[in-house]
Amino acid sequence: MKNGVFNEVEYLSRQELIGDIQLILEGAIKSEMEIDVNNYGNYSAVLVIPDLFEKSQIYELTRLLFQDMGFSKVAFLQVTSG
Repeated sequence: MKNGVFNEVEYLSRQELIGDIQLILEGAIKSEMEIDVNNYGNYSAVLVIPDLFEKSQIYELTRLLFQDMGFSKVAFLQVTSG
């Protein structure tokens, strides 16, 4: 993220960027929470969204959490900076 938008400069596509975000999340969840990828369906996720996120980015992250990673539920928390 840079200035409230995905920093896509080094990526050929947004999907490639989302793939890297998924790898980062999966690695953190595995190492910090010891939850295996195959068990995500037993868990819910909370997406904390800064108020300057673009709608398309929220959609992409929601799709990532539900479809690609398989969480059973996703809650949103919008935070305001300032």
